[in-house]
Amino acid sequence: MASPAWVTKAGLLSSTTEGTNFSLQLSVTGDTSSTEALRFSLLSGTMPKGLRITTTGLIKGIVSPVRERTESKFVIRCTDGTRVADRTFTMVVTGVSDAPTWTTPSGRIITTVDGTFVSKTLVATDPDFDTVTYNVRSGKLPDGLTLDSKTGVLSGYLNSLAPTDSSLTLFQEYEFEIVATDGVHETGRTFKTMLISADSFRADNILITADGQYTSIYDSSLTGSFYSSALDSTSGIDSTPAGSNIADVTADANSQRDPVFTTQSDLGEYKYDNYYIQRIDVYDPDSLRFGNQQVNTLTYAVTSGSLPSGITLDPLNGELYGELPVVSEDTTYTFTITASRLGFEPTYTGVDSTVLSTVNSVSKSFTLKIKGPKTSQISWVTPAEVHL
Repeated sequence: MASPAWVTKAGLLSSTTEGTNFSLQLSVTGDTSSTEALRFSLLSGTMPKGLRITTTGLIKGIVSPVRERTESKFVIRCTDGTRVADRTFTMVVTGVSDAPTWTTPSGRIITTVDGTFVSKTLVATDPDFDTVTYNVRSGKLPDGLTLDSKTGVLSGYLNSLAPTDSSLTLFQEYEFEIVATDGVHETGRTFKTMLISADSFRADNILITADGQYTSIYDSSLTGSFYSSALDSTSGIDSTPAGSNIADVTADANSQRDPVFTTQSDLGEYKYDNYYIQRIDVYDPDSLRFGNQQVNTLTYAVTSGSLPSGITLDPLNGELYGELPVVSEDTTYTFTITASRLGFEPTYTGVDSTVLSTVNSVSKSFTLKIKGPKTSQISWVTPAEVHL
């Protein structure tokens, strides 16, 4: 009996484009008296992605996207169970420029309190494996939020929702459209962020305190004259004689946002006996707020550890400056800097009043390395006298 004989010619089998619903039947002749049916299989090489060959010799499938024109070379074997016949084929797939597709769902992607740091990665992929970049096409990002066009990362310290003289903005929703593009095609998607003011959590009211020690008393004429009255924290009984005076329990809550250090902990390495200046940067989410509870003033202090001798911290702007000391060897200094905000806090000590005090403070540890002479100087290895 004769071996199977190929009818389909070797070489270029087909040129097609990505996304094509492909189907092609290979043809072979064989001994019809054989008890074994002809069977086909992939012997070696690689067929275009998305395609496969059946045992009956049908190449089929949906051609997968390619980055560029791609040629695939492969060997198909046909056998009747005893004899075999192999043939080498090639197929060419060309790409079609497709628009990027979004992975990140549309709608609200961020819900947070103002004055905080957020980071959200938007993801879109390109079927042709082209590089995707991102841009804001319409709408407005919250103040302080930026979009990295290369990575699709939305990040930043969100500015506070500033109140007005007559009203307080407790929340605000922002809507914007981001475009993902491969340089040829673009696909837009609409997103939203909800920004909630920390002021929405406030419960400071001169008629409501929860200090557990005193209660504010005002007279029946409602003139607003306040005075202190002892309130037993255990029994809750007011010792004030019964009469026209009434007592109100109050609850104070501070809505000030904490400052945030943005300078890295490692301040770097520097050679001794040089002038040094560096500012410790702090983001203040409440810098735009106003009112009788805040004066928007940050002060700085070293609260633990010690600075190198000759280095001073400016308490008003957080700047480190001075002449680095001479050290005999590499020396690392570790110290903690505290940034504090001054503000007006209500007091209930007999009169309705406020006092300037520290209402928020944050601390961060820093390291500064000074390089000693051994690592700062260049030393000769070659002897001064060389004998040839």
